[in-house]
Amino acid sequence: PQLASLAAAVSRLEDLGAIRVTVAKGEDDTSVREERLTPIGRWMASVPLDPPLAKMLLLATFFGVSEPALTIAAALSLPNSNGIFFRPRADAPDAEKIAAKESKILFS
Repeated sequence: PQLASLAAAVSRLEDLGAIRVTVAKGEDDTSVREERLTPIGRWMASVPLDPPLAKMLLLATFFGVSEPALTIAAALSLPNSNGIFFRPRADAPDAEKIAAKESKILFS
């Protein structure tokens, strides 16, 4: 991978609390950068999700909102998230008219 992509990934993992980055002086006065997994990062690595979704699920258990968080994670982990909000282009105007008519009935 390109160096910029790798640096962005490490920064993202550090922001999520998945890794801890330390910089120390080496023997010849050069700086040595070391990345280590945190306990949260170890747990996130064991979950087959993108790191932000894994962190969301972990925090959801602490806040008692696991069920809605699982629903959101499932929807966002689809290859193409637009697939859950699919509407054919050909009948889009008709669908909008029907939705408007139904909302008038529901909210009148």
